[in-house]
Amino acid sequence: MSDPFDLPERDLPDHIRQAAFRRIMTEIGDVRPRHRTGLAPLLIAASVIAVVAGAMVVTSTLNTKDSKPLTASPASPHPTTSTAAGGENGYYFYGAQRSWGTGQQMDRCSSAGQQIGITWSPLLQVNRNGLTALLYRVGTDIVFCELTKETVTVKAQSYPDPPVGQQPATLLFMTQAGTYAGVTAPGVSNLVVQSGSNPLAGEPAAIGDGVFILPNSDPPTDQIKLRGFTTPDYTVPKSDVPSVLSPTTVANDPKADRTSATGQRVGTCVTKTQRPLPDTDYWQPAAFLQIDDSNWVQLATLNDALLVCVRSADQYEVNGVVWDSGAAISSGGRTKIGSYSAGTGSVFVGLVTVPNAKTVAIDPPGAPQITGTVEKGTVIVYYPVQKGPISGSSMGVMDAAGNVIDHLVMG
Repeated sequence: MSDPFDLPERDLPDHIRQAAFRRIMTEIGDVRPRHRTGLAPLLIAASVIAVVAGAMVVTSTLNTKDSKPLTASPASPHPTTSTAAGGENGYYFYGAQRSWGTGQQMDRCSSAGQQIGITWSPLLQVNRNGLTALLYRVGTDIVFCELTKETVTVKAQSYPDPPVGQQPATLLFMTQAGTYAGVTAPGVSNLVVQSGSNPLAGEPAAIGDGVFILPNSDPPTDQIKLRGFTTPDYTVPKSDVPSVLSPTTVANDPKADRTSATGQRVGTCVTKTQRPLPDTDYWQPAAFLQIDDSNWVQLATLNDALLVCVRSADQYEVNGVVWDSGAAISSGGRTKIGSYSAGTGSVFVGLVTVPNAKTVAIDPPGAPQITGTVEKGTVIVYYPVQKGPISGSSMGVMDAAGNVIDHLVMG
């Protein structure tokens, strides 16, 4: 007789492993009511001859000229930095890419500072809520650059030796947008940055090539703790907390609609976030769902980022979607779906980039099918039971004729 418990071993899907890992890193007891953002556009290799000299903070308005990709210069770790063997666990957060960048990005970074003719070597890049943060090495300097739709913030300083002893990382850069970046100690592969007085707050940073970045997180503060897991928690001395870098903002591109009903809702939603939200005037209204007289859901997009605004009575819950934290992503990343509580039920929200997509249908296990319409590349589907059967739900994306053109399964 066969053993009923002798089951085959199977690897968990990437998004399930990432969600579990993120939860562990930020402590099981720290249950957040909503997901937050971090999209992962795939970047191609490029390079530019550029750097910002000295340790001066420089900001710039958006450079709208087209910039051609230049040849890539592969990065190597700082001579005194050893990265964790086999790749760092925090690598995948916020669409992190190691040793990659684009000529257009570096054009914008270099336009904010002085070009001195030394080839840059990209170290790490992350994306969240339409914001891109990069670290790269130029000669003996480490350079930080943060890009939004209309701003550039850059700082360069001498590349420091990695920390030693019980210190898991050294914080070097901090911005008004809540981005934290620096260098890690040898062997550190996991890092959570806690900012503020809440001992349970904190988010995992992306790690690669001996550096870390946590993009667009909590507002800047002088109360910062670094948790490296292999060392005791390290409270950054207030004297070592870097100055907050401030960008210059100039409206060069047309701002998003704020006069229509959906535009007015988005205009209200972007003021209700608890964390800094980049480019609040540029989030475009997308799909809207009126659940009942006092509950609705409004979506907004910026580049490849998705903002979810849930209103219940007079209360607003506004967050960006974190695609690497429990969301379902179809093959090729053409459809991305996350779930939230809304009203007395749950909503599935997401981005649908499949050409000719018109409708979606979700089949929760043991429950009736629910459908929704794709609007401006986004979708909202309401399931009328709080915390309904999300896990195991399958979703089909259909064209106008009802043909299934994409499919995914919620984890």
